[in-house]
Amino acid sequence: MLVITRQRDCSVIIGEGPDAVRVKVVDIRGDKVRLAFDAPQSVKIDREEVRLEQILAGQLKPTPRLDAAPSLPRPKPTTQGQPRQRDASSRPSLRSPRVRTSPG
Repeated sequence: MLVITRQRDCSVIIGEGPDAVRVKVVDIRGDKVRLAFDAPQSVKIDREEVRLEQILAGQLKPTPRLDAAPSLPRPKPTTQGQPRQRDASSRPSLRSPRVRTSPG
């Protein structure tokens, strides 16, 4: 497995020619990274948990190379492959934190 470091707005290109895939770091917020993929329509791109659900449901055959990868922490699957809905309480506040000062 190749591990590289990229900053926001930097890309990585996988493959060559018309089948090349460009992966761009669009945003970084805390421990979340937003990626943009520019790939031919023939290239199937899924989140890992969605692909695993499809394999378990018998919709896809397992990919031996990926199945042999070292065990990594897997994100919890979302409902039917749909993004989780966030409520207002889970969003980070843009206001600066309040600092309490004790009288004295």
